Amino acid sequence: MQQRGFTLIEMLVVLVIIGILSTAVALSISPSPRRLLDAEAVRLASLLESANAEALAGQRRLAWTMHEHDNGYDFLLADDALTTTPRWLPVGMDDRFRSRRLDDEVRISHVEVDGQALAAGELLIFRRGDPPLFRIILSAGKDRTVATSTVLGLPSGRVTVTDGK
Repeated sequence: MQQRGFTLIEMLVVLVIIGILSTAVALSISPSPRRLLDAEAVRLASLLESANAEALAGQRRLAWTMHEHDNGYDFLLADDALTTTPRWLPVGMDDRFRSRRLDDEVRISHVEVDGQALAAGELLIFRRGDPPLFRIILSAGKDRTVATSTVLGLPSGRVTVTDGK
């Protein structure tokens, strides 16, 4: 009577095939820096357009600022929209404008407002009847830049996303 079963070589071949397939699946599931960058750029553009729309409609005076200490940004609300130098406070109860941190693969490379560079901690202010013109460049890649997207504030008050600078 002869016993049937798998040889050690057959078992090793099957294990190698399973390892290769699982690696391929894991690599296809993990997001690429480009996809992370695109998602962050679209989210930021949408939030900036919402803040601009609220300011243009006179509902409330909002500002945006990037963090100096971490890779993120905040929206702030003027405590009194009638003064020329209001106190800027966290928006608070509105979850849309909560403080955000970008993915580790994505960073804010450069911000310009009306042609002038905006440093971390300075404000991009949205006003009634006067949409700011701005350019925010986001970069992807941990050790080196592999892709960039630009978020543009247009004279119409619309915000758009473009690839590259």
